[in-house]
Amino acid sequence: MGALSNVGVHCATMELTCIECRHVVDLGGTESARCPNCGHIVRVPASQRPAAPPIAPAVTDGAPPNSPEHPFLEGHEPQRVTKPAAVASLVCSLVVCIPFVTQALALGFGIFALVRKRKENERVTAAWIGIVLGTLALIGWGGVFLLIPQGPAWATGVWTTPPNPSGNNFEWLTVEKWGEQMKQIAQAIKMHRRDYGDWPDSLDEMRGNYLRRSFELQDGLTFRPVPKDNEHGGKWILVYSEPTRFDTSATELSKDHHVVLRLSGLVETISAEAFNAEIDEQSN
Repeated sequence: MGALSNVGVHCATMELTCIECRHVVDLGGTESARCPNCGHIVRVPASQRPAAPPIAPAVTDGAPPNSPEHPFLEGHEPQRVTKPAAVASLVCSLVVCIPFVTQALALGFGIFALVRKRKENERVTAAWIGIVLGTLALIGWGGVFLLIPQGPAWATGVWTTPPNPSGNNFEWLTVEKWGEQMKQIAQAIKMHRRDYGDWPDSLDEMRGNYLRRSFELQDGLTFRPVPKDNEHGGKWILVYSEPTRFDTSATELSKDHHVVLRLSGLVETISAEAFNAEIDEQSN
């Protein structure tokens, strides 16, 4: 048999009648008690227990929860979150090795993070730092390109700037290209002599073997065919340039000179007077 009963409830005195021995049990303001007569436990049914008093809502002046005006309880403030765009701005501003690109990205992400800030708990401090660092790096790179007219060597592909008092870099670079091509021809002559034991008669004899088939002399250079009865040996001027006032070491000269390639493979710069004298002597 069941040991609990809710029969004979007296709400005012909170007394219940034990279903076993019909003894009236005084609960004494509690929800259950043991019958002093038979020892069975008597409880107030859940349906007849007094309801809990309603909890009055906090006064927020109509502000919705989690809004900036809502008074958070102490220790329950939501965690602040950093916007991803702000983090991207900071990271780009720290990558200073790529001029202008990462700085522009840092400014773009930073401004985007500031404009798109919608919630109070979103951090944008990283965006401000990214904008400041990106601006400083941008100014720094701008100064580098303004102070160095040709830009840094790795950006322009020119690793050395020749000492050129007149500022005529175009002419010096032309002489430099002449010298480089003459050195290619000199190397081809050396290999031809190694394989055949004699001087090459023309460039055509070296094209396809020691020079590219499409090899052509640069503008400003002239090739002199080697005569069959060459009596000048390695001193024969095989290739010569137009008059110039620079030598292959980027030194500016006071008067016109010619860059020449001799049959021996020697590349040198001689004055216009010496060049004309040698040409006349070799032509006779």
